[in-house]
Amino acid sequence: MPNIEYLPGLKAGEKIDLDNLPSRRFDKKKERRPESYLPLLEERLAAMSSRLSAEYGGFFTESGQIEMAGVSSVDDQLVIDEKETLWAGEKRKDRETWRADRHRSAPQIAEMALTVLFDRLLGDDFIVVRASTYDDYKNGADQLIIDKHSGAVICGLDDVLGHIGDDGGRAKEKILADHMASGGATIKYGLASRDGRLERKTLRHIPLFFFSLSKQELDELLKCLESPTPALTDGAQTTFDKLVNSLDQQFGQYRLQADLPRALQDNLDNFGPSLKKMLNHVKTEQYADPVTI
Repeated sequence: MPNIEYLPGLKAGEKIDLDNLPSRRFDKKKERRPESYLPLLEERLAAMSSRLSAEYGGFFTESGQIEMAGVSSVDDQLVIDEKETLWAGEKRKDRETWRADRHRSAPQIAEMALTVLFDRLLGDDFIVVRASTYDDYKNGADQLIIDKHSGAVICGLDDVLGHIGDDGGRAKEKILADHMASGGATIKYGLASRDGRLERKTLRHIPLFFFSLSKQELDELLKCLESPTPALTDGAQTTFDKLVNSLDQQFGQYRLQADLPRALQDNLDNFGPSLKKMLNHVKTEQYADPVTI
């Protein structure tokens, strides 16, 4: 009988390393972690902030957030410091380590990626920025989307990042409904668009919406944003379409709630035409089973 070598390079009696078999050495691909895209996202947000600052003035930080300014900003920074120290202690970390870990966490990466995506597709008609750290911690706000022409504003509430096969949206439904029933968002460090200019303004009764991503969708989006080609990949376009369609359906649900405070209903009405402009960028049909509240 001929001497057949079933596993080349393997000698009789040797321990088999299943992860290092020849067939696996070539097929196995190491998954890229979301935080590896952090330098790219920081660069894109800094460029976005620079562009907006040149057009509207110095309202933005390099990370794409609304800058805290005014007489109360010093006290509000103390509130931020206290919260971070508390949260860091609960994780048995010092504050700087906690902040660094949070900055490179998947939810923060998702927030940054969505801000870059929305700016890329909607930047002609909208100013899309991240909320200040104070409004993030106090009001749960991630993004502000401001119509350049009408001044209408909506607030993105906590970008939700789900697990495999799940975008995490349903976990936010009750939180969002409670916020809306109580009158919507108050954004202390807000911006208002007027006559083509921006001005600092505390915003009240702002409609709240959530944007949900699965981890697969985040991975696809990050790969797309890394590409030098301006066109979106099919996967990234589909993700954007899903987000805007979900926004449309959440908007429709709120319009049916007659018990919402009048000021909040008025702001929803004001945002209606802005939403139509967003829907013009959608390329695919609505999902049969979208994530809505």
